[in-house]
Amino acid sequence: MYTVLLLENIFTNLRSLYDFFYHFIKICLNEKQLKQYPQKDSINNLVTFAQNPNNSDKLPPEVVRYLEYIQSDLEDTKKIRDSIIHKGKDIMLSRDSGKLLMRIPIKDLFTKDNLLPNILEEENLNYDVERYLSRIIKTTFKNMEMLGEVLFSELCRDENYRINLCSITNYCIDDFNDFLILKNFD
Repeated sequence: MYTVLLLENIFTNLRSLYDFFYHFIKICLNEKQLKQYPQKDSINNLVTFAQNPNNSDKLPPEVVRYLEYIQSDLEDTKKIRDSIIHKGKDIMLSRDSGKLLMRIPIKDLFTKDNLLPNILEEENLNYDVERYLSRIIKTTFKNMEMLGEVLFSELCRDENYRINLCSITNYCIDDFNDFLILKNFD
C-alpha cells in the first residue's frame, strides 16, 4: 500500500512539474506576448493555444516547437495522473523474478489490460517499476532541461538581458542521482 501511494505521488508530481512549465515560459515573453498569454495556468491550455494558427505570433517560434516536441510525453504523464486522480484507478503491483512490476487495470484487478502508456515499448502486460520510473523521470528532466535551453536562447536575443550563472547542489540527492544517471536501462 505504501509503495502504491509513493508511485501515485510520483506520477502526480511529475504532472505538476509540467504545469510549472506554463509559468517558466513567461520568462522569455515580451509585454505584448504576455498580454495575450492564456490566463489559465495549465500546460495543456498552452499547448492548445500554441497549436492554433491564429496565435502564431503570440509565442516565440522556438517555444511553439518545444511545446510540440513535449506533447506526447505530457500526454503520457497526464494519462497516468488522470487515471489515478480523476478516474480513481489503482496501481496494481506484483513481483516476478525479484522485480517489482506494475500496471493500472482498466476494469478490475483480474483483467488482462493496462492503462499505463507503453513508454518502455514492451509487449509485457506489467511494467518493471524501476525501469518505468527511470524512463518517465529522465524524460521529464530532459524536457525541463530543454525548456531551460529554449528560454536561455530566447533571452539571449534581448541585448539588454544579463545572465548570472550559479549552481545548486545538495548531498541529500546522491541516491536519486545514482538512480537517474548510473542505472542504465536503455
